[in-house]
Amino acid sequence: MLRQYIETVGRGEPNYDRMTAEMAAQTRQQLPFNQAILNRLGALRAMSFRGVTSMGNDIYIAHFANGMAEWRIGLVKDGTIGRIALGPQ
Repeated sequence: MLRQYIETVGRGEPNYDRMTAEMAAQTRQQLPFNQAILNRLGALRAMSFRGVTSMGNDIYIAHFANGMAEWRIGLVKDGTIGRIALGPQ
């Protein structure tokens, strides 16, 4: 799910149907900023799981052509994205 989110945000075409209403609103608001970051990072090469936060969100390190970034993602019961964050918190 995270890989799809990163790739679609990078293209400027997020799949809002795979997010909660709150997450879709946040993604719309932050789309230009996150798209700019992803464009600078370049192509997504690999992802590695790092652990789980105390709130139950998964932590990944995404490896791009021009660097790395930490992502945190939390899915809700129906499998949609309920929380997502770029960078450590």
